Amino acid sequence: MTTSQSPRVGIRDVALAAGVSIATVSNVYNRRGKISETTRRKVMAVGDRLGYRPNQTGQALRSGRTNVLAVVASFRDPAVAEASFMPCFRSIVAGAAAGAAEAGYAITIGRATADGRVDTRLSHDGIIIVDPMPSDPIVERELALGTPVVAVGGYGSRPGAKLSSVRLDVRGGLPKVLDDWAQFAGGGENRPTMFLGPRLDHFTNDAVAAFQGWCAEHGISAQGGALEPGEALLDAAVRLLSAKVRPTAVQCMNESYSAAVLHAAAQLGVAVPEELRVATIGNPNGLGAQVGVDYLATDPVENGALAATLMVELLQGEAAESMSLPLPLIPRRQGDVADMLAS
Repeated sequence: MTTSQSPRVGIRDVALAAGVSIATVSNVYNRRGKISETTRRKVMAVGDRLGYRPNQTGQALRSGRTNVLAVVASFRDPAVAEASFMPCFRSIVAGAAAGAAEAGYAITIGRATADGRVDTRLSHDGIIIVDPMPSDPIVERELALGTPVVAVGGYGSRPGAKLSSVRLDVRGGLPKVLDDWAQFAGGGENRPTMFLGPRLDHFTNDAVAAFQGWCAEHGISAQGGALEPGEALLDAAVRLLSAKVRPTAVQCMNESYSAAVLHAAAQLGVAVPEELRVATIGNPNGLGAQVGVDYLATDPVENGALAATLMVELLQGEAAESMSLPLPLIPRRQGDVADMLAS
């Protein structure tokens, strides 16, 4: 017994049914050329009705494009990254995947070697790199190869390069936290400190510069503590709060760091926020939002989606202007920190 199969719908069938040229159909599905929105919608509707599925391999061969974007973490220390960096990175990846899909692209996760080589299982058209270092070997190598790059966290200017960035305005946001802490102290003891990661990427450098500038302006000694290589995040937080002169407030780089500070404070019997103010950079509306913590508000998922949008613009030859996103201060959420830590 044999079964007959319907012949595969081809690009000529779509062009004939839509009353347009084969070139127009090709441009619609490959996102090339100047096609009116009316024509694009008409061609796509006819293609859907006929069951047309473009040959992805053929598209890639003809265009030299894969419609795949690689997302790469500049951070290459797996032990430290898993505890302090990966939760935020995963959120950025989720946003990049959603933003890419909306434009007809897919993503792959890449790993980078110390010399900047990116290893991915799929060929890709561009790189989204998260938290690059100054003169990062990944960025420099990809730009030298002519690969478009979007840096989440910011990067130095490269005139003429296919480079854009999504940067958080921590220089404008962090002083708001410090001003609030100073007002809270009311002329009493005010010893703010920063809780940093083990390396100084672009974003961290911006935060440190803002912190040091504010402290110098207000006659306060700029203090800070950093996660040491091989050190657990909680151990670093306990060490920070066990200083001979304990800080009265801690600015954390992300919610992994602030969670460690909250647990360390509970372990040491330090009340938050009564005895210790804690601030972080993250999403105050997320499921894991932390009680008693001041937020410089940003959504890593949204930031990832914006990075994907910029990458698509670069690939389409558009002027993908870098973005500087504000970090509004959201004062501490009311609630019982002890109950949050126990949940």
